[in-house]
Parts: sequence; structure tokens; C-alpha cells
Amino acid sequence: MHSPNASPNASPKSSPNVIGCDIGGANLKLANCFGHCAVLTFPMWLKPEQLASALREMINEFQVTGDTQLAVTMTGELADCFKTRRDGVHQILLQVEQAFAPERTRIYSVGNHWLSSEQAVAAPWDVAASNWHALATWIGMFADHRVDLVLDIGSTTVDIIPMQPDANGQSRPATNARTDRNRLELGQLVYTGLERTPIAAIVREVSVDGRRIPVMAERFASSDDCYVALNLTPESSDDCDSADNRPRTKANAHARLARMIGEDSETLPKEASQQIAEQVIDAQATQVAEAIARNLPRPAENFATDNLTAANITAVGHGRALAVRAMAKLAQPAATVTWLADRMSPSAARCGPALAVANLLANHLRKQT
Repeated sequence: MHSPNASPNASPKSSPNVIGCDIGGANLKLANCFGHCAVLTFPMWLKPEQLASALREMINEFQVTGDTQLAVTMTGELADCFKTRRDGVHQILLQVEQAFAPERTRIYSVGNHWLSSEQAVAAPWDVAASNWHALATWIGMFADHRVDLVLDIGSTTVDIIPMQPDANGQSRPATNARTDRNRLELGQLVYTGLERTPIAAIVREVSVDGRRIPVMAERFASSDDCYVALNLTPESSDDCDSADNRPRTKANAHARLARMIGEDSETLPKEASQQIAEQVIDAQATQVAEAIARNLPRPAENFATDNLTAANITAVGHGRALAVRAMAKLAQPAATVTWLADRMSPSAARCGPALAVANLLANHLRKQT
């Protein structure tokens, strides 16, 4: 990638003042064209009526002037607090209108089109679950190399977006999928992530001391506990966003993992919970690797073979620990990976879709002047 600006030649003086907003079901992410970003954990299903106040507080962290534009993309409309996705789009946009001037708000539509809130409400399927398309479009437009696939690993899901060159030599999303169901069918949306995935949704059983033990179908622990237990993500005694609402520490992660096989922190050695964590992450990595191989150029029927075409992958999100393990399962040389976090700050890379819509709208506005 070039700089995070909307175009290789953009500068703070030449770029429109745009704030990108990615409204997910579990997190809100904002970013401007120059890499300033903000992330807020926001469980949409618990408090959708508080979205406007949360957005206003986040927007206040940015330099807002009379010409500031807000670029919005979303996936939160699927939250089960909404009767339907159509209702979700409508309710989210009503909240956005309370947080920022509607006349200076544009909603991203799949296909790199921009709609007013009123237009978006009338075309909900064009704006629902659209952040993956914005991310891939932005990366393909402004990358300094050919991009064959975009990989975005977050707290809940993995986006795997195949790309292809267009007539201008830029890379564009190469998929007919437009809905979450389409993308699930094609392996382009994998419902596993670094933090929120229940262990029982990843593995049915684990091996402890050489014995196979089924895991309990309870939300005693999540994928986050595995990464914390193995020092792959930092623990935080101030963060209680966990299965039992206790802090995200290694000790508590050990206790949560122990419960998955009917044990607790007193009866299961830490080494055993680390064994569980390794197996869970390995299962995630296998699932992601198979989906990547399926969407690489000329994918092989069996990902563990040597006839995959070498490809250029751009990886974003904060799931690097999982991405590294998934890529290691692909036959070599399967791909060259460019990490967006190496080209800009890790926090900006985590806010990829928000950064994307900010830059895409800025580029759109620049063409109109």
C-alpha cells in the first residue's frame, strides 16, 4: 500500500475532511484519511438505542469542521435486536442521523457507490454487510502491487476476498457474492475470530494427556482465552469482556478453558489448558487455510498440496497470530503476504474498513471538484 491517504499524492491540505465509520455488531470503528482511528466495543444486540450517543462521543475525538463528511459502512444490521436486516439498516441509520448531520453523511453501497441515508433505507441489501467490499476496493485501488486476495481477521469473523485486475491494472473484488449467505457458501466469510468465538463452535473434542475428551456445549470460554493463555495476545486486568465477565488474564483464561472439559483451575494443570488452547487455534487455522486455498487463483482441491498458484495476499485486522498459523498450513510457495500493519500503525490496520470508506469517499469527492 501507499500511505493511508486516499491517493498516493494526497496530503492533509488536498484531501477532503472525511471520517470513516464501520458499524459492526460488536465493535464500532472510526478512522480518517490520515490514520487517526478509534475503536469501541459496542454489543449492538444489547443496546442499539445507545448507538447515536456512542458515535457522537467517538466522532468528538476527531477534528470536525463545517465541511467534514461521514462515510458509513455496516454489518451490525444482522444483530438479533432487529426484526430483520432491513429493519437493522433502518434503525442504524436513524441513530447515525442523530449523531451526525444527514446532509454530510454518505453510506457505502456494494459496487463503490455512495447513497444518502434516505436512499440507503430504500436499498437495504445494497448497504447491508458491505464493509468487506469497501475494504477490498480500497486496497485494490491504492496498492502498489497486484493483489490476488484480501484477508481480514477480526474478533468474530474472517473475510477472504478474491481479487482480479481490471482494465486499468488495479485490483478489484472478484466475487459475485453480495450477501453473508453467499459469502459463507463460497468460503469468503468464515465465522471464526480472535476473540468472540465459543470454543464449542471450533472443536467438538480435545486431547488431554493422550485422551480424547468432548468439550461442553456451553459458553464457558472463547477463542480469546486461547490466545491469552499462549501469550499470543496481551492479557488485560482492566478488560472484563470475557465469557464469565472476569478479567482477561492468563489465570482466568486457564480457569475458563478448564471448564470446557468439566474441570476447574484447581483440578486442571495449566499445561493441560495450554494443550487445549493449541488444539483450538490449530483447528481455527485449518478452517481458515482451507477457505484461503479455496479462493486463491486456481485453488487446489486439497489445500495441503504443492500445486497452488503463488499469490499476493494483503492481510489486515488484528488477527495476525491466527493468520500466520493459517498461512503456514498452505503448501509453499503458496503466497506472499503483505501486512497492512507493517505499512501503517497496527491500530489503523485494525480499522481497515473504516479507513477504506474514509479514503474512498475522499477520492470520490476529489473527483467531483
